[in-house]
Amino acid sequence: MSGLMFRIWRQAFGLSTLSLCLLGCTFLPPRGVLAQERVVPSQHAANVRFDQLAVGFQPGGSLGFTLRDTQIDEQLYRREAPGQRAVLWTARFESRWPTTADQLDRWSAQVIGLLADQVGPNVRLAGWERLDASDIGDERVAYRYRLATPAGEPLGEATVVVFACGARVGLTGTAAVGAQLDIDASVLARALLAATPG
Repeated sequence: MSGLMFRIWRQAFGLSTLSLCLLGCTFLPPRGVLAQERVVPSQHAANVRFDQLAVGFQPGGSLGFTLRDTQIDEQLYRREAPGQRAVLWTARFESRWPTTADQLDRWSAQVIGLLADQVGPNVRLAGWERLDASDIGDERVAYRYRLATPAGEPLGEATVVVFACGARVGLTGTAAVGAQLDIDASVLARALLAATPG
């Protein structure tokens, strides 16, 4: 009888262990999501230029953010590899509009739509949260977004910061699918702020 109980206990323990191992594997993200590009650590971002933060990226033209009768100084960097696409972007301009939180939010909404378009034609927003950017500018809005397929399958994430120092406005964004970035839009915003005269 004790031998039978021992065998039953051993089988149950073995199945429990196997179940826990399999369950643990389901919490791991897909391999492509773990692929990372080494970028300058965020604590040093204010001391480097944007092109130094964009290690492994190539200059990529314009994001497409425009404002009527407003000159915008922007930099866009892209990185593409099989199954991966990433974008880093900064822009700045002198605002003719009051730089209220509502206005910054409107610009932020434009930026996130353009960033999602840059990393894929079927990329959708799948939720958001606020980023901590309280040390950036006089006014600011900052968000982190989850990116997904139209069916809701996770693809990656994007971040956006829009900030104002008086009439001067800075906008930064990052987006990546199939990869994870070491920096976000708040890192770019701090670097942009440090590089802005006055």
